Amino acid sequence: MAEIRVGFIGVGQMGRPMVDRLLAAVALLQQAPPAAITESARPYLTKDVAVVRQVAEGLGIDLGLLGALSTWVDASDEPR
Repeated sequence: MAEIRVGFIGVGQMGRPMVDRLLAAVALLQQAPPAAITESARPYLTKDVAVVRQVAEGLGIDLGLLGALSTWVDASDEPR
């Protein structure tokens, strides 16, 4: 099997499932409105961002720009 290059990462036969998932995600993004994808993903991202914030706080780490960019998930009705 020929090697597929994705950015700087060489993807051989073992990486094929990852490439297939990436292609499926790209196809989904082309078919669904961005607002619908954003609202569908928000509950999952809210949980992930909450964990990152909790770990960072526990370690005394300032999230800086990453923390500032993540505030869009707080716009939902979900508790933080």
